[in-house]
Amino acid sequence: MDALYSFDTYSRWNAAGFQNSFDDLIMNFVMGAMFIVLPALWMAVFGWSGIRVGGMAEMFSNGAKNVQGAAGKAGESVSNSLGRRK
Repeated sequence: MDALYSFDTYSRWNAAGFQNSFDDLIMNFVMGAMFIVLPALWMAVFGWSGIRVGGMAEMFSNGAKNVQGAAGKAGESVSNSLGRRK
């Protein structure tokens, strides 16, 4: 037991096991991913969804223009038919 656990990697002060260089390298990759890669991915996803929502807003505005045009024609038709009766 003493031969296995007498190294610095297994000390009480090193509960997470970050005292050797290989674990330090892995933790650098993990921290880089957590603070650089994941926020960049997060911003890319929100940017993409914003573009998609913007496209939906354009679609709704084009649909509203069609409805406004149809309502305008209906209003002209009604006003023309009322104007003929007078």
